[in-house]
Amino acid sequence: MPSFVSLGGVFLLALSMILLLVVWLPLYVRTFRDRIIEYRLEQQARDIENGGHAESVSLLSGVGLVSDLVYGKDNQQRMDVYLPQQAKGAPVIFMVRVNPK
Repeated sequence: MPSFVSLGGVFLLALSMILLLVVWLPLYVRTFRDRIIEYRLEQQARDIENGGHAESVSLLSGVGLVSDLVYGKDNQQRMDVYLPQQAKGAPVIFMVRVNPK
């Protein structure tokens, strides 16, 4: 090792690099994750605007689907109903999504 580099200087340099990574890495990962989520949401919105579905999802075993069930006079008044096969006494979860015209 050259005489102008002390062991304490190398230690301080290594410690500062580690601290920089400890502070910087979580911030970078968070912004990267946010960018991925933002991209996926924009992609889903484009798919829905173009009349498609955001993504097909496979149902879990034991779940049935009644698709495009009409509940009103307007053609757009349709809903999908997901039914567990053994749902006696189970709570009902009702979700609404409104498509602005």
